[in-house]
Amino acid sequence: MPVPDQLVILGNGFDLQCGLASTFEAFENPRKYMISTIIRTYAHKGNVGGISLTPSDDQEQPGKSLAADFRAQGITAWDLILIADEQVRTWYDVEACIRDWLTGYAEGHQRPGENQLRAVRNVYSQYIEATKQPVSIKDFVAMANLNIFLNDTEFEQLSVDQQVAKLLLKWYKCDADDDSIMKVMMQELHRLEAAFSNYMENEVAGNKNYCNHACLLLDRLMNDQLNDYNSLLANNTYKIGGDISLGSSFNNVRILDFNYTDPIYGIKPAPILINIHGNIHGGDIVFGIDSNSVDTDDSNYPGLVKFTKTYRLMALGKGRKTKLVHPHVSGQPGSETNMIKFFGHSLGDPDYSYFQAIFDEVNLYGSDTRLVFYYNQNRSNENDADRENGNTAGENAQEEMFEKVNRLITTYGQTLDNKDHGRNLMHKLLLENRLKVVQAPV
Repeated sequence: MPVPDQLVILGNGFDLQCGLASTFEAFENPRKYMISTIIRTYAHKGNVGGISLTPSDDQEQPGKSLAADFRAQGITAWDLILIADEQVRTWYDVEACIRDWLTGYAEGHQRPGENQLRAVRNVYSQYIEATKQPVSIKDFVAMANLNIFLNDTEFEQLSVDQQVAKLLLKWYKCDADDDSIMKVMMQELHRLEAAFSNYMENEVAGNKNYCNHACLLLDRLMNDQLNDYNSLLANNTYKIGGDISLGSSFNNVRILDFNYTDPIYGIKPAPILINIHGNIHGGDIVFGIDSNSVDTDDSNYPGLVKFTKTYRLMALGKGRKTKLVHPHVSGQPGSETNMIKFFGHSLGDPDYSYFQAIFDEVNLYGSDTRLVFYYNQNRSNENDADRENGNTAGENAQEEMFEKVNRLITTYGQTLDNKDHGRNLMHKLLLENRLKVVQAPV
């Protein structure tokens, strides 16, 4: 029997399992502390910031204004937005935050009917007007806006929209319209991505065992659930970096990695691995939103689409264009990828378009492709509520994965032209033993 054709899909849970502090929270918390420290410094100083729309070189030196100190420490406007969003959402979800800021109407950030993009644009416009000409003491609104722009001592008391608008006005020259604001916010996103890339590069460099742990875990994932391929399991198994007797076997294994690291970097021979959102070695990592989140009828669509992952990856034009899956060919049973495995991925909305494309390619309903979803009962993030309810981390991990898989397959089923097929897709996969939710081989 031939070596099975596999696609292994990795999410952040993989890097966590291999010992990296790869969560966005681990990256953002020190930055959050730095922001608080700078804000407190100016609150205690009673310092007043720059006094002109175009700051002088002196005002842009660290220690001269809050905005200059933020810039010197690599703080971005997105850091402030993410910190405010985390207080509402209770965890950092970068892609959802970007989506909501650009298109959504998240509660607690702005007036009804006004998303944050337009709220920042309006505040930005008010700041510009306040600095264009001398303000009469009788014009209380203009005076208040000018004071907010000039005064760094009460930065913490401002809304996140006011904070962001103030920083943008200090850092950039742009018009007070949606398109201009989106352009500078894309520059800010590039700065955030570069900072995160540098953080992850240091994490990998400081974890000498990462590559060993990663290769071992990949070995286990590639060889797991192959009981039906008895001829393969007799003596021949995938083994990364070793003396492999299956010369061309890695041609039948591809890894789709949603992380920014490369667990097999520099190891040969090895399976094909594609970092779909860029990697720390290429310096081209991407934070973006799912293209399904953008309404083509939105008046800001030309600007919004540039924040989607699809557009940004197309613009980069980098990386190998290796086909990740073998498509289903009518009349040729088994032509498609035999098995698709998911480990450490949240299966969330921002990446749904990728999964839909993969399932379409293999004709999930009509083919023999098997899906394996791994949960990790050995995870260490069991919380107090779990313990109080007598639940173990393993039980919760399994239940969470059941729910995520059900949602993913049900959502995908709704896209099928044959609605009856869509409704019974989950049942069909289970009856044909083509869907498994199992403990990861860790």
